[in-house]
Amino acid sequence: MTPEEALIFESTMDYFKAKYPDRRIQYEFMYGDKMVSIDGEIQFNLEGYNLLYNLTRLCDALKDELL
Repeated sequence: MTPEEALIFESTMDYFKAKYPDRRIQYEFMYGDKMVSIDGEIQFNLEGYNLLYNLTRLCDALKDELL
């Protein structure tokens, strides 16, 4: 992601963390890569993917909350 895309993703993560605090949405660092973890389970790797793809994966991981 570009630095601008990273800021947008970070803002979205902050929003979802505040909206769904019981889901334990956070970053994990594994093998030098930044991963998204939800409920203690690694969901996806952020490195090497664009903003739209990462936002899609974040929403897919939280789709049960978004119904």
